[in-house]
Amino acid sequence: MHTLVRTFLVGVLVASASGCEGVVAPITAPPTDLRIVLTPSTSTVVAGDTLRFTIRVTNLGSSQVTDVYVKDSLPAGLRYGAHTVSQGSYLRETGVWTLGSVPRDSSRVMTLLVYADTSIRGTTVRGGAAVFSPVFRDTIAMNDTATFRLDVTPPAQSTLAPPQPATPGLVFASSWNAATGNSQAAVTDGGAWNDYYPCMRSDVLSVVSGASLGWTRSPNILRVREIGNLACGAVQRTQVVPVSTTHWGRMYFRNDETTQSSSFHNFSYRFVGNIQLVWFNRRATAQGFELDVRLPGTYPFNIWRLQSAAGTNALNPPLVHLQNGTWYRYEWQIEYISAGRIRFWPRMYSNTGVLLYDASNFYQVDTPNSGRATLASWYAAGNSFAVSDLQLIRDIGIGNEGRAPDTRPGQSWYIGNFAISTSGWIGQ
Repeated sequence: MHTLVRTFLVGVLVASASGCEGVVAPITAPPTDLRIVLTPSTSTVVAGDTLRFTIRVTNLGSSQVTDVYVKDSLPAGLRYGAHTVSQGSYLRETGVWTLGSVPRDSSRVMTLLVYADTSIRGTTVRGGAAVFSPVFRDTIAMNDTATFRLDVTPPAQSTLAPPQPATPGLVFASSWNAATGNSQAAVTDGGAWNDYYPCMRSDVLSVVSGASLGWTRSPNILRVREIGNLACGAVQRTQVVPVSTTHWGRMYFRNDETTQSSSFHNFSYRFVGNIQLVWFNRRATAQGFELDVRLPGTYPFNIWRLQSAAGTNALNPPLVHLQNGTWYRYEWQIEYISAGRIRFWPRMYSNTGVLLYDASNFYQVDTPNSGRATLASWYAAGNSFAVSDLQLIRDIGIGNEGRAPDTRPGQSWYIGNFAISTSGWIGQ
């Protein structure tokens, strides 16, 4: 295998009025000895999978060290996923972990989860991290930096042929009938989904038989579990449609999870990586789950919530609670008004095909004095959403972002018969 070596450099940090800069401590600074150790969870990762870095900073000196920082930098092809720190804070945009004070003979630990892009398969990535305090002079420089080498191997070729759309006009379809279980081949439906992100737990996503859950349209469904903060997982299909192409989507959805009351997305365009532009957000309660969509607008027109205007005034329509343990058909259209402007048209059907809600039931979340608009009325007034990066509405993903707060009940929601068409509403 031809190996391409990609490297990145890291520098020491000091705090200053203008931010963190790579300089050396004053010679009059008190002496100390900080040591950093960086340990990857593996030395060889399969492209498309995740890995975890553990960064440990230890104070080997004779006294407490203050103003301690660590700087890392992800090379091209390794993308941030999540992190935890035993002390301080980490800013993903700069790669700076601000520890604060570290007592003598004490250690502080950060765990960093990253994704290995399929674009770097067959390469070797080298990187590292550095620790520094601007007010102390480190007497042993050789243990102030730590490096790693990571071989990124191509994913194994699946022997299962991706399912092909059977209906004219479909450009993508997945019913998860390649296999059951939580293997990559099963979860990606034999490779139909070309990006797979198991995060820290491979059992967040699995394929199960749908018969016991009232599912009869195909043998299997995708199960998504809530099993803890940072326990995320997703599959994604990239470049499903050409740039600026109007298209329609469909998926069947059932929610059995009742404790995650904060809103987080289960389906979106560009699920992993860059900022998503269209989200299917769900909040779970014992009374049923609430639904909203997040769109590429600016305040106050970016979040639209499923509400009912029946018997209420326009300022305070009640939330709609969709039933737990019930299958729904969710459909949507991305309509291109021009190359850089879209309208998003959502629809919610019963499992038997009855239209329950559409754009006239998704209300602006914020409350202007003039009353809340609906998506339908806002569009009727000539409005639409601006899209700055057209590539983002070509990649489609589903899963669980594993965000806090999370009580880890191990409950699930399910997705079946996902499809994308360029010729009109897909239907049943």
